[in-house]
Amino acid sequence: MNKFYISMFTFLGIATVSLISLQLHAEPSKSSPEIEPVDDDMHHFMEYVFEPSYKRLKMSMAAEPSGKDVWKAIKGDALTLAEVSNLLLHRLPEENVEDWQKYVVETRKAGGEFYQAARASDYSQAFEAYRAMLTSCNVCHDQFADGEHQLKP
Repeated sequence: MNKFYISMFTFLGIATVSLISLQLHAEPSKSSPEIEPVDDDMHHFMEYVFEPSYKRLKMSMAAEPSGKDVWKAIKGDALTLAEVSNLLLHRLPEENVEDWQKYVVETRKAGGEFYQAARASDYSQAFEAYRAMLTSCNVCHDQFADGEHQLKP
């Protein structure tokens, strides 16, 4: 075989191996499956996803927590509420979408601050962030639930 063909086959072989290697080491695709509600009823979503954590926190935060187990439960519920707030961004109302998104972001932010304060076992900061989170929830409930379902610390 002539040197030209050997060089060409060598080049093509290296190029093929390089492309395969790049594909194998490429970042995974950014596309993901659609987020799809299991139950379209917002009342059910709030009642079964948010309410259990809220009710536990209402009891846990009534007085300064003592012990790691109590703080661990508070951290779990605070993180749950902050994280599941993200799901509300996929359940947009038909009207006033900008307000909805603003309230969700405020709730998530306060929930995140609550979680961080609970991680530090700082009751004063945790309670302040907890109240801020509930205030954001209540402002949203004022507008989107006709003032019903007001939450109290």
